[in-house]
Amino acid sequence: MVSSLIDPDTKWWKTEVLQSTFLPFEVETILKIPLSHNLPEDKLIWIGNKKAEFSVKSAYHIAHSMIDSTELGESSSGDPYRYLWRNLWQLNLPAKIKIFAWRACINGLPTFENISKRGINCYNACPICGQKPEDIMHALLHCVAASLAWSYWSDHPRPPQSHNWSFPDMALHLIQSNVTQVEALAMEKGILLTLELQLSQVILESDAIVVIQALNDNSTGSELCHILQGIQLARESFELCIFKCLNRVLNVVAHELAQLARRNESSCVWNGVTPPAVSMLVQNDLLYLA
Repeated sequence: MVSSLIDPDTKWWKTEVLQSTFLPFEVETILKIPLSHNLPEDKLIWIGNKKAEFSVKSAYHIAHSMIDSTELGESSSGDPYRYLWRNLWQLNLPAKIKIFAWRACINGLPTFENISKRGINCYNACPICGQKPEDIMHALLHCVAASLAWSYWSDHPRPPQSHNWSFPDMALHLIQSNVTQVEALAMEKGILLTLELQLSQVILESDAIVVIQALNDNSTGSELCHILQGIQLARESFELCIFKCLNRVLNVVAHELAQLARRNESSCVWNGVTPPAVSMLVQNDLLYLA
């Protein structure tokens, strides 16, 4: 049973049990599966579409993509991410930058961790911070130097929603996790925090339209069902609880806090005070409401 692999107290995977039961690459995959705080019953779902409901059409598309992958091999035009590659190659950027981005997406950069996996004896710690192994995610996102570089980019003025496709988001989806799952987990953490603060009437806003629609439609059939069920269960504790979709442009404070969270490894809660990083943005919102 899957439940035997989960610690009911910490609500997280039993890492030692996983390591003694599965192969290393299987353990790595399992640990990327998010868990809900309410630990619902096991449930089979269909991953062929967003509703997690089987249909002949979705099965046809899966079979067709499998045939394409078999016929075309592992080239960039024959895998599930060909939409990503097509948009990447069409960017108006120097070829060396596009090739670097492509190699980053397929974990093909010569990081110390990749070099050590190829049998070369080397110290795999990050040469800049020396705190973590230098893998793709650390080198490009999590290292203090990378976080600083991304913070400069986020401060760079540019038209909001100027493109329909964002390379960093899709690359993150490819390398690490599902963005929609992250949004759903953030919503779950938010509603649990409001319960701890003993609030009775709340409006929870997010720019994740898929998550908001699923919550408002009371949908529990998707691959997010275990997280959505936990949110809906917590919702019953409020006198009033509204889930509202808000464009990122209109929710600048939350977006900036998300960027701040990416640069910090520990959880932070501000109760009764405003984080310095967003104080001016909060004041602007208050002036607008006034």
